[in-house]
Amino acid sequence: MTVLDGLVEKALRRLALPRVGLLWWYETAPESFVPPETVSWIHYLAPGCVFPRDLRPAYRLSLLSAPEEEALTLDMLVVPAARVELLRDLLDGLPASPEGRLAAGCLGARRPLLLDVSALARWSSWSGPIGSLHRRSLERLRDLGCVLLGGEGEGGDGSTSGPSVPTPVVEERPRELCLDRAGWVSWLELAPRLKGIAVVRLGPSARLTDEARDRLRGLGVALKEG
Repeated sequence: MTVLDGLVEKALRRLALPRVGLLWWYETAPESFVPPETVSWIHYLAPGCVFPRDLRPAYRLSLLSAPEEEALTLDMLVVPAARVELLRDLLDGLPASPEGRLAAGCLGARRPLLLDVSALARWSSWSGPIGSLHRRSLERLRDLGCVLLGGEGEGGDGSTSGPSVPTPVVEERPRELCLDRAGWVSWLELAPRLKGIAVVRLGPSARLTDEARDRLRGLGVALKEG
């Protein structure tokens, strides 16, 4: 096996890994991240989040035209230390923030959404109408499909409330995607077709937008023209 063959084999193994997104705010983004080799991690940075040097690949949500469409490229989204503003966005059903649109897109596409709500544990002792309203809000999040982790987001025995989290399964897909249609192809059109793809081949009349080219490069997907 040549060096090139080894690199191609390694790249194909990586592309077959489940793609799990991580949503970070400035107060939660780690300075470094050592991911396990069993998952391909994709980092999303909320507005105001400083770009961590060691998080790759990482994307600023404020620069994405349609954050909700990112769900089509993921197998799961995990939100460490979820902000209350994000929970309100989901409960409203009309998310306005980029991070709210990303999370809502995952629910809409039936991708598992894991929310760390440990910060809400101190509110579990509330009684009266406000306590009832708080508990109903958490139940509504579970009904939407959220998996709540930490504090009262978990059952008394430590088991996770809400729907069970399926192990991400990557289906067998063709390794090469051919784009023969004449005209421009945007990232939003391309993203849903990329799972399991190692090479994108452009036909003579097909064109990719700059965003699509950048995202393919960030994912390690080879681009061949002609």
